[in-house]
Amino acid sequence: MSHTQDQLANLLHEGVRHLNSGDWPLARSRLQQVLALDLTHPVAAYLLGVGEFRQGNWCAAESFLRKASLAISPPPAVNLYLACALQGQGRFRESEDVLRAMGPERLGAAEAAAWSHRMGLALKHQRRHAEALGFLQRAHRAVPQDRQIALDLTVLLQHLRGYDAAVEVLRTLVAQDPLDLDAHLQLNELLYRQGRDDAFLQSYDHAAACTPQPVPLLNAKGRFLLKAGRAADALATFERALTRQQSDAGAMAGRGRALEALGKIDDARVAHETSIATNPDNPDALIDAAAFLLRQQHADRAKATLIRALGLRPTDQAALSLLCLCHRALGEEREESWLAGYESLVACYDLPPPAGYDSMLDFNRDLAAYLEPLHDDKREHFTQTLRGGTRLYDEVFNNGHAPVERLRDRIDAAVADYITNLPADAGHPFLSRRTSGFRYVSSWSSRLRDGGFHLNHVHPQGWISSAYYVSVPQVCRDERRRQGWLQLGEPTEDFGEGFQPRRYVQPAPGRLVLFPSYLWHGTVPLESAQVRITIAFDVAPLEPRT
Repeated sequence: MSHTQDQLANLLHEGVRHLNSGDWPLARSRLQQVLALDLTHPVAAYLLGVGEFRQGNWCAAESFLRKASLAISPPPAVNLYLACALQGQGRFRESEDVLRAMGPERLGAAEAAAWSHRMGLALKHQRRHAEALGFLQRAHRAVPQDRQIALDLTVLLQHLRGYDAAVEVLRTLVAQDPLDLDAHLQLNELLYRQGRDDAFLQSYDHAAACTPQPVPLLNAKGRFLLKAGRAADALATFERALTRQQSDAGAMAGRGRALEALGKIDDARVAHETSIATNPDNPDALIDAAAFLLRQQHADRAKATLIRALGLRPTDQAALSLLCLCHRALGEEREESWLAGYESLVACYDLPPPAGYDSMLDFNRDLAAYLEPLHDDKREHFTQTLRGGTRLYDEVFNNGHAPVERLRDRIDAAVADYITNLPADAGHPFLSRRTSGFRYVSSWSSRLRDGGFHLNHVHPQGWISSAYYVSVPQVCRDERRRQGWLQLGEPTEDFGEGFQPRRYVQPAPGRLVLFPSYLWHGTVPLESAQVRITIAFDVAPLEPRT
């Protein structure tokens, strides 16, 4: 073996070792050194593609994987990862072409299951739902324990109106792992949306009975019960959790919230004080305690508690939303204005029509006609803020919705412009997160009926949040009553009447509103036979490559 071959082997070995240990920067450095010595080294290119894929760098992953695919008879994993990288970029037809060219009949059992899964997703995201079903069902039969395949199958079944079948897949998933809280959440959301009150929340009790560690399940059920206004049942559930684990932060904070809801304020105060004394480094416990203090008009103590929480988690959107209220309650108008930016950080864009349309009126009419039939749930999501309407259960971006994708170019440009024009401020929790790129965390469509509205809320997973108005009832033109208008700065009603909206935004077809995700926002109730349809999304900064 030559000196160069020895060097290549050593570098490749180190790259694999660092990749397996999770040290991606070192792994990438060693593997890139391999490619510097051998530009066509297929293994190094493949491993670089895998590493970039795991980092969510889809374009870089595609580039390396295409290089690896040029090898004679590349292993199936190369093209499977390539198909995944294309799907990460929303290029589902190209992903389908790569998968079909692989010849799945030559794959082993594990690779065949992965192939069927990815082919099902490629077709599903082109809205070829009936074609996709067989592939996802085949993957699920081959690997029934794979939760991601099961979850993807439940979403597809809902597109095909197979709600009962989706319920059964989720029940199986919960039976396999009683502590899968996301599966419990999706199951109970689906049961609620379909009016299955007979089975609602039962999964938590069934699972808690068969696991020696039921505390997370009990906490999740308790939070559901609080949202349902069943404070006494929630208190009993949290106290049951505390008999299993006395110091559990979630159960302690939940107990405090339930006591407060029952009007037992002194007991609630003791519960929260005990919670943060027991869990002083738990930001969630601190935030719950701060919210209680603020509701009890102890804004100074709430502020100090939130500063502790933000020291542990500096970009926590819930903590920042409460800090805005503390500034207002303490008369710190300049501080509130600096943080909340109701005027400076809220931007409205009246978007130009997409290519092929002369006016936004025409485009939004077609977009509304497309979205309206998709809103076929019986009622709203239980855990979300919409009341008197429906929200699509699946993403609206990158999901085969051709009219939405035509709008995406205009939205992309507006978001990029908004970020570019943000002022620099390294000490600001919103402005300091600005980077040269962004990604969409989630996207959805909401439909409000007569009497519908959004409760005031914040978006804990976002950085920038939004509302794009597709269909707007005529009553929204009334500038006095402001029906259906976006309101910013007013929290939930349990904080009392001292916090009024700081800004209103009038909806108009084709208007996009962008604002920090930690700003309290909701809508003025709508009284109209006409529906109000929106598209919304959350944006996160694109983190620099590591």
